[in-house]
Amino acid sequence: MKIDICIVGHGKWGKIILENILLNKHFNLLILITKQKVLKKNISKKTIVISDYKKITKFKNVKAAFIATSPDKQIKISQFFLKNNISLILEKPISTNIHSINKLIKINKIYKKLIIVNYIYLHHPLILHLQNKLLRSKEKIINIETIGGDNKPERKYISTLFDWGPHDLSILLFFIKNPTINNINFEKRFRRINYEINFQSKEKFISSICFGNNFKSKTRKIKIFNNKNFYELNLISNNIFDQNNKKLKVKIVDSPLQNVLNYFYNNFKNKKIINRDLIFSKILTNILLKVHKKTV
Repeated sequence: MKIDICIVGHGKWGKIILENILLNKHFNLLILITKQKVLKKNISKKTIVISDYKKITKFKNVKAAFIATSPDKQIKISQFFLKNNISLILEKPISTNIHSINKLIKINKIYKKLIIVNYIYLHHPLILHLQNKLLRSKEKIINIETIGGDNKPERKYISTLFDWGPHDLSILLFFIKNPTINNINFEKRFRRINYEINFQSKEKFISSICFGNNFKSKTRKIKIFNNKNFYELNLISNNIFDQNNKKLKVKIVDSPLQNVLNYFYNNFKNKKIINRDLIFSKILTNILLKVHKKTV
């Protein structure tokens, strides 16, 4: 069974999402919602292009939507789609305020549609491999260090804190539950800024995340320490090493974005997790708001 899906947004990232949906055997791209005039050439003639998201009500076959817009637009569109029984894949950040996330949770308690958030690095093959390895060996994570970002100017519609922060923070929260902020540092140069945040776990171990748009090039490195071993991951070069600097063999079948789509398909009727990503996002957003308050 294929899921009839629509995409909202046809910017740079929206085009990448479109390419991935066309490649995925589980989805049928029924609708593209965009006001852009220039479209990808490989869009099927069967795909209907509309400019007003509210016209989605005319297409009863649409069961899911991948929304790739600014956070403010995303919240507004998400609420409308949920009320029309459409499950959602949302971009991070869902919102830059807790009230909007709470409203989505409240609405979805009524409509009970699957909502997942595209924390794309949580679906990276190396992260998934390491998670399975740690579960099998019962190794307990002690602390994590992440470094991630690039050198591009800040986006017009989202701050660097809420643009890059969710990547590193989602990785930390994926492995370590309920960390508290210990210390915050930031370095700003022109339109570029890097943040370094230290967190303390229940066991008093300190983890750190460093992110921003003041790097020389795109970077995504993670160090994970546990009671038995140490792992270093590079999510750009797709390498993972252990404490002996031995490269671990990992079979990479799909890209992170394909894994996101497959996860959504496999859980499409799983009522147990409908709001799980929203609750996770609420915790993440609350931390970023605390950082914002202390660095303004």
